[in-house]
Amino acid sequence: MSTIRQVLLKLKWDPRFRLEDCELLIRHRGAPGDVKLIQGSSIKEIGKGFFIYEEEGVKVHIPFHRVLEIRTKLGKVLYRRS
Repeated sequence: MSTIRQVLLKLKWDPRFRLEDCELLIRHRGAPGDVKLIQGSSIKEIGKGFFIYEEEGVKVHIPFHRVLEIRTKLGKVLYRRS
């Protein structure tokens, strides 16, 4: 199975895929069900153990251990935390 970082980098750099066509479910305390949906198009940086996305002009740092799922907007699951 691929790591979160491998999946995100493939979406960003592989010409067969587009980061803009995916969405991520992350653990987010205080959100309904403690889960938040992030659009791939908002991701600005992919680090070794985190990614940064932008929300309302603010850059937000999310560690990979909070990622629950990465999927296409059509619903195909690319990564799911077991």
